Amino acid sequence: MADDPLAKWRRTGAQNPAQNPTPASEPSRESKVVDLANYQGDTGKDRSGGWLELRPVKGPWALCSYAQLRKILFNGAKPTRIDLIFTYELITVKGRNLETLVSGLRSRTLACVEQFNPATQVAPEPDALVVDSIESTDPGPPGR
Repeated sequence: MADDPLAKWRRTGAQNPAQNPTPASEPSRESKVVDLANYQGDTGKDRSGGWLELRPVKGPWALCSYAQLRKILFNGAKPTRIDLIFTYELITVKGRNLETLVSGLRSRTLACVEQFNPATQVAPEPDALVVDSIESTDPGPPGR
């Protein structure tokens, strides 16, 4: 088969599958479904949204999808309260020096908000970020 009409479109170095078939049990080395070297699934940056983990001292921890976050309300340049309005839930975060949280929420790079626990954690400096409470108004699953 000297005259190959598709030769000008073939990648150089690519083999003809008819000449060297790949066994069904062995995946092709040329095709990459996911480029694992560049995959950053745990950071939430390679897909729309990502996840925000909320860790109150009392009650269950929660993972909220950034895709469901509709609005962020906060009280000024040095916020002491942030309201996260999700599709079916309102989360209120209270504390001091929360501007770092607002910045992370704005860029959707904030992965976790943890409430300060004075019983297990050392008291922070006066100008440090401190989350005093995380409150949820999750109504639970819709009625059936």
